[in-house]
Amino acid sequence: MIIGLVLSFSGGSWDITFHILSQPESFFSYPHSLVYSGILLVISIFAVNFRKNFSEEKTIKKNNIIIFTGIILILTAGPFDFSWHLKFGLDGLLSPPHLTLLTGWLLIAIGNLRITNMRVNETKIKDNER
Repeated sequence: MIIGLVLSFSGGSWDITFHILSQPESFFSYPHSLVYSGILLVISIFAVNFRKNFSEEKTIKKNNIIIFTGIILILTAGPFDFSWHLKFGLDGLLSPPHLTLLTGWLLIAIGNLRITNMRVNETKIKDNER
């Protein structure tokens, strides 16, 4: 999932450059293809682990809900961004659709970091018990 986030975030940074250079905005631009490739990777990994994600202990389940919420925000940010550009033209970094995308990225990262932290702590406890 982290690789997907990095790909998506890189595409977002590239898209900012496109906005600064006033490049024509299209859903099928190169930066958007990188953004949505990364998102597709995140969603695919989450979907493969779906049953496990929600059958584990309560704290893991809570973190997976955080990740799922981030995915939903990212998926809604695309159409929101497109309609925003149609109505207002090129926008700045802190437009509502971009903030929605950034919030989604942040939630996915936080959920993954919390799960990783829990797994590392579990491993340390098991190692100390030996």
